[in-house]
Amino acid sequence: MPGPGSEVASALDDISILPVEDNSLKASNNPGTQSAVRGFEVLVRDVLRCTTCSEMNHVHVLSDRNGAVPSPIMFIGEAVGRLGGAKTGVPMSIDATGKRFNLLLAEAGIERQAVFISNAVLCNPLKDGNNRRPRRSEIVACSTFLARQIEVISPAFVVPLGEVALAALSEVSNHKFTLREHVGHFLDWNGRTLVPLYHPGPRAVLHRPHPMQVADWQRLGKAVVALHPHIATKPNC
Repeated sequence: MPGPGSEVASALDDISILPVEDNSLKASNNPGTQSAVRGFEVLVRDVLRCTTCSEMNHVHVLSDRNGAVPSPIMFIGEAVGRLGGAKTGVPMSIDATGKRFNLLLAEAGIERQAVFISNAVLCNPLKDGNNRRPRRSEIVACSTFLARQIEVISPAFVVPLGEVALAALSEVSNHKFTLREHVGHFLDWNGRTLVPLYHPGPRAVLHRPHPMQVADWQRLGKAVVALHPHIATKPNC
């Protein structure tokens, strides 16, 4: 018997052939959008005051530069990178990981300005001046902010990028999914569709070859754009 992931994927495939009303032009005047923006502003202020984790570069990468509020899709990375978000205040930017994220997002046919991008840990974990994997205590400490982000952004699709982000979501709402078994699957989670993908860092190709990752992203893009056509990449004129 098919599991919940295959059922969700099948439903999305069926929906993809149906016409969908694009409500993007109504968003700015939508009371729900205005409420989300106000809630996000409060959340940002709370994040900026946080100094819970002592061994952390407290860069607090959360602002309107993370993306659209609200958004039908939210990408969650591991933590803020020393050469990327910690420098620019923008997650998935300028460093090798950010450049590869942009390439994969383009493969999905999704406009970056239409999505919301964040991290399981909103600051930059360092050891001897270099990035390190965030500790579980740091992930747990930031999980309240992650839960609030998901509530405010209200994404239909939540895309954890890598095993750290996937595990962090279990602190928000418990699950038993693993990246190895569920990569690219459409899964029921916390009233949303969860689609685990590999982290866009260059080393991910050691675990999942680049062509397979491209196929994962293209499948994601097809499903999301079918339901939310306003987030599709705009053709160059």
